[in-house]
Amino acid sequence: MELRGYVLTTEDLLDELAGAKFYSKIDLRPEEDIPKTASRTHHGQELRKHRLFAKKSKCFFGQRQVEYLGQIISYEGVAMNPAKIEAMVKWPLPNSLKPLRGFLGLTGYYRKFIRGYGEITNL
Repeated sequence: MELRGYVLTTEDLLDELAGAKFYSKIDLRPEEDIPKTASRTHHGQELRKHRLFAKKSKCFFGQRQVEYLGQIISYEGVAMNPAKIEAMVKWPLPNSLKPLRGFLGLTGYYRKFIRGYGEITNL
């Protein structure tokens, strides 16, 4: 995401949420054939100006926790999504390079949550 000349990483966005008790999530789309919603972010950008519209069925407001990019964000911090943990545990034993790469791709995203990930996956 780029904002006023700055590139924000996922880590930057998560850092901004530190200490928050309530979360909202808006699914924005660049489609014009759905009802239009206009709003302002804390940076002052207008969604209508950028032709972004919210999909009401995927929007949540005032929640104690939200799922974002496979992580659960709450007042306690950022944690792995339990559904993703279950997918990793149930992943079939790779028998060739392609499924091994798939598994490492899934687990690699969560490496910050897995102590010693580099040593575990060092083949």
